[in-house]
Amino acid sequence: MANINLKEITLIVGVVTACYWNSLFCGFVFDDVSAILDNKDLHPSTPLKTLFQNDFWGTPMSEVTGVVGRAELLSSIFFLAAFLSYTRSKGPDNSIIWTPIALTVFLVAVATLCKEQGITVVGICCVYEVFIAQGYTLPLLCTTAG
Repeated sequence: MANINLKEITLIVGVVTACYWNSLFCGFVFDDVSAILDNKDLHPSTPLKTLFQNDFWGTPMSEVTGVVGRAELLSSIFFLAAFLSYTRSKGPDNSIIWTPIALTVFLVAVATLCKEQGITVVGICCVYEVFIAQGYTLPLLCTTAG
């Protein structure tokens, strides 16, 4: 098991807090009003049996099982395909092979069109490039940066 020190934990907590701090004081948006505020399953008068018949959002599960998850599934397929394509962009003599990179750009665009978080594969490719392809380590990056 990896040793995690207090400095790393503090860094992670700080980054997460900085990213989400502005959303702590916001109200409900889009379908949150109907899903949370007007949800009959969340009222104290709702029988316990009803909670197990409906999903948390108050919709019978049989009505949404065929629709939910299609965008996520498509996006994740193209996400993984883009990442796999990027991993094949380095030649045996450390040269750049442009065909997999062009395919990666196309697959990132398709993943993003399926669902917005598809764009995050670019960040994963950057992390892969720094730590795997270039062989840097976190302590080495910290000592060069500091």
